[in-house]
Amino acid sequence: MQILLPWCIGKYTSGPRPLNVFLWAYPYRIFVTGVFAGLLYYTPSFRLVNGEYPITLYALWVAAFCLYQIASYCMFVSMMAFNAQISDPKIGGTYMTLLNTLNNLGGNWPVTLMLSITDKLTWKNCVAKGTSSILGTCDTKTETDTCVANGDVCEMYVDGYYLGVALCAAAGFVWYKLLFSKIKHFQKIARKDWSVFRK
Repeated sequence: MQILLPWCIGKYTSGPRPLNVFLWAYPYRIFVTGVFAGLLYYTPSFRLVNGEYPITLYALWVAAFCLYQIASYCMFVSMMAFNAQISDPKIGGTYMTLLNTLNNLGGNWPVTLMLSITDKLTWKNCVAKGTSSILGTCDTKTETDTCVANGDVCEMYVDGYYLGVALCAAAGFVWYKLLFSKIKHFQKIARKDWSVFRK
């Protein structure tokens, strides 16, 4: 896929508007992330009596992963093509390296942030063993240890993963709406205006 995709989208990313591919793939990538969340939620219902999962479930996961990779790689190729077009050849790969570093920082800090707060977005109740009676919460390690020590069970009632996906999707669409025209504008700036050294 990583070999064929650049070839397929090359005519779009090599032209004067390479970020159009990014703008097309961005909402599609958010949608596929929602598909992942849905698949994860329903995966337990696919479990067979013998504890195994049918081959169709694996096929669904592979198909969803392929769709995600297409969107993700389209965005990556689009950004790299734009960076290559605006990089100043007089300073070699330094400009391109700086732009790639900024891309990586911009794309990776939200992942780190969400992974660090997923547990804080997850809420659990301490439930009396064998009943549905809620005795308290299991939101902290102390509460969890106390609940388990008393022979009770901590049950999740809000999974931070799904809440995180919803928050990130909403933030992504807001970002897209606010910066769509700005990204379009970046492509209209003359390539020579991006140069560090001008004649």
